[in-house]
Amino acid sequence: MMVWKNIKIYGKLMIASAVTIFFTIVVGIIAITNLNRINIKTQHQTESYVPYVNSAFNIDKIWYEVINSLTAFNNDGAFYHKDKIDTHLSWIIEGLNEGLENAEKAGVSKTDIDQIKYNKK
Repeated sequence: MMVWKNIKIYGKLMIASAVTIFFTIVVGIIAITNLNRINIKTQHQTESYVPYVNSAFNIDKIWYEVINSLTAFNNDGAFYHKDKIDTHLSWIIEGLNEGLENAEKAGVSKTDIDQIKYNKK
């Protein structure tokens, strides 16, 4: 007849538990390391790319407003639209200057930066 204490399962359970805990710790360390790496890269993108993209979006939005004002000025010739166009064009130049300041941080090539400066004139 078989008795439970003759099986000697306690040692085997301890080894299995220790191996499981070890692998859990290893996977946890790998996960925390990867999450930290993702956090660092996200912070880098936030500091460099987001301001550049934001200024480009603002320039694009203002440019569409300039186009609409030009269309309105062509239709009725009101000087209200001309003043609005002048204001918006000055905003575009400010946005280009801001974009150029953020371009190097965003990793924009020197050729592209020179092209933006040339087109700004």
